[in-house]
Amino acid sequence: MELTQAKRAPTTKRILKIASLTWGVPVEYITQTTRLMRPRRKRQIVQYMAYKMTKESVEHIARITKVENHATVLHSHRVIGEQMELYSDLKADVWELASAMMEDGMDPTAPYIPEEPYPNILNYEVIRIIKDDNMGEKSSKRYELKQQP
Repeated sequence: MELTQAKRAPTTKRILKIASLTWGVPVEYITQTTRLMRPRRKRQIVQYMAYKMTKESVEHIARITKVENHATVLHSHRVIGEQMELYSDLKADVWELASAMMEDGMDPTAPYIPEEPYPNILNYEVIRIIKDDNMGEKSSKRYELKQQP
């Protein structure tokens, strides 16, 4: 009978620590708030993997990786996903981290599937639209919803 290592649920903190050990740089190097290419790329890869592999909110991922807000995490996810097809060295960095995650007992190849299905938006009705003008030139809209019986 073979013993298999128990799979651990990935967390952003754990992914960040594994990235630090894998790439031989301190966590502070990855999370520094700079636009220099090397630390930024490593931070974006960590955000990409955390977004793909954890159940954590993008706000939480942003807090752990010390970026301004959740939009930065979403941007990193989009950019890394697109650029992996173009740049083999970036793809190699992502797969290097994925391999280290597997050695640590995580499964980074399987996409996250929510335990509960998302609520069906058709079961809700809009009660009112709340406009937020605190965004400067851009304004955002929020919707107050009521679930239909």
